[in-house]
Amino acid sequence: SINWVMSKQPVEDLKRLKQKGLTCICAYRDQAIEMYDADFTQPTVLCIGGEMRGLSRDVLKESDVNMVIPYSTGFRNALNASSAAAAICFEAQRQRTRGK
Repeated sequence: SINWVMSKQPVEDLKRLKQKGLTCICAYRDQAIEMYDADFTQPTVLCIGGEMRGLSRDVLKESDVNMVIPYSTGFRNALNASSAAAAICFEAQRQRTRGK
């Protein structure tokens, strides 16, 4: 299952979840792996920023890995947050039901 949380204290919550063994994956283009190479079979915290401001530097500092959604046409603009979340969650569910 996929649980959704909107946090008012994201950095503190990320630190607490990472201490419990979850991996933090940020949807962020710099130094990123492709979405299909991310391992969603393990307990994961996925961070997606808003369309205007993205993720804060403090949240990005907590990232274990940055991930990008690959586009087949070289399209470089970002999806909006809800579209990105849908694509990433679909991939996470695919990996969890079929294996990576």
